[in-house]
Amino acid sequence: MNAQNQEKIKKTVFSVDEALCTGCGKCVKACPMLILKIKEKKCIMVKEFMCLECGTCMRKCLEKAIMIEGLDIMGTIEE
Repeated sequence: MNAQNQEKIKKTVFSVDEALCTGCGKCVKACPMLILKIKEKKCIMVKEFMCLECGTCMRKCLEKAIMIEGLDIMGTIEE
């Protein structure tokens, strides 16, 4: 892959507030790409490059512990 193509690849900025995450796994079950897992009782993303940034995990998280840059708390695009 050349440098020009690398600039076009967007890396998902996914974060979990570990103080809020209970490790319930609802986000893992909801993810259409199956790229979330629970590790040490906390949600982690194992393949960021596959994330659709659809916000499904955010909407399923009752604790509101998941954030994806560019999406609001309801998992919709911020304007």
